Amino acid sequence: MSVLLHKEHGLNPTVNVCFFCNEDKGEVVLLGRAYKGKAPMRMITDYVPCEECQEKFSQGVLFIEVTRSPNTPDQPPLYRGDLYQSVPYPTGRYWVLSKDAVRRIIGNDSDTGQKILKKSKALIDPETAEQLGLYNESITKRETSKNNPDEPEPGSGSK
Repeated sequence: MSVLLHKEHGLNPTVNVCFFCNEDKGEVVLLGRAYKGKAPMRMITDYVPCEECQEKFSQGVLFIEVTRSPNTPDQPPLYRGDLYQSVPYPTGRYWVLSKDAVRRIIGNDSDTGQKILKKSKALIDPETAEQLGLYNESITKRETSKNNPDEPEPGSGSK
């Protein structure tokens, strides 16, 4: 892959930061001309979780809160949709729940619940997160108790 050099800043490097935990990912990204002006020392360049977040996400069912419009100026969508599909923009909040917790909260019989359990992840809007009680810290902590090795730690990665 080639990098077009920035006229003033050359390779224009930055340290890639995890969107979910805001920690350095140990990667240097060469932005070159793709970034207008001098790149900051650290910045989020993608939505790929760092190794620590990926490990946390694999411990249960991941719910990522998203909105239908950018949360900050120039925020890219999580993925590109087609012409008729709106695209999600992550807010930075997420929850990792055990499969048992998902069954209790969403229900075991619904098609949606089955799909979420099968994929072990779901995008969720703020209104639905509130309806499910995910903003309620006592429910989230109870449902993701770290005292139970079968259930993951609370994963509210709010920014």
